[in-house]
Amino acid sequence: VLKKLDASNLNNLPKTLFDAFSVKQFNQLPTDALTGIPTKFLNNISQDIFEQLSPEKFSHFANPLSAKGLNDELIQSLQARALAGMTPEQAKSATPGSCGALSPAQKQQIPADVFSDFSPDVVSSWDKTDAQTFSNEQLSSLTPRQVNVLTPEFLNGLSNDQAAILF
Repeated sequence: VLKKLDASNLNNLPKTLFDAFSVKQFNQLPTDALTGIPTKFLNNISQDIFEQLSPEKFSHFANPLSAKGLNDELIQSLQARALAGMTPEQAKSATPGSCGALSPAQKQQIPADVFSDFSPDVVSSWDKTDAQTFSNEQLSSLTPRQVNVLTPEFLNGLSNDQAAILF
């Protein structure tokens, strides 16, 4: 039955059913159906599910790093490789708080091509640790508008090679 659900089916399920999904059941859901899970219900999904989430499944969640998305505990439980599935839409809806909850290992997995989609609020929240975490490829994807909002703390954490990419 689970393999036949689509996004509209998941969108209409009651909140309590999301609490009840086991890892096995969740893995039986069609990946494209995951877009139907209301963002406000993501926190009802078991931490066990997030600990084994694939990049493909992560990419189908609607706004997991938005203000109504995952709480800090669930963000931190995501295996780092899940973040490799981040989409431009997910980056656009991310908040400084949710991005701040990501570990360095998780941040390193974010695809470089979505860095240009982070809001100025997110970019201006990055600190020295982030400067030391992000790859040259990730930093080279920043737009001039984003570079203009980088904080002195972030800029002071850059290596000479990274600074040369940005300026």
